[in-house]
Amino acid sequence: MSTMTDSDRNVIRRYAAGDRALRIQAIEAFCEHQASHAGTPEIRLMAEATSLVPDHLLQAQYRRQMAPPGASAHTAFGDSDLGTAR
Repeated sequence: MSTMTDSDRNVIRRYAAGDRALRIQAIEAFCEHQASHAGTPEIRLMAEATSLVPDHLLQAQYRRQMAPPGASAHTAFGDSDLGTAR
């Protein structure tokens, strides 16, 4: 069982915020930690983002859970569509 580092969490959060350049790193962090941290919003978001049929409503919910206290998910992460390759 591995421990998710702040760096791994940050990569996933920055990807959730729309930094498409971090997609591969975010997927690698997800693959490494999905079994040991399945309940975290970062892992749940990545599970949806890498799904063949992602649930965009769940992704929005997970982004809201990752938003800093007092910030809305819209201002913290924008309305990025993680399931769409660009």
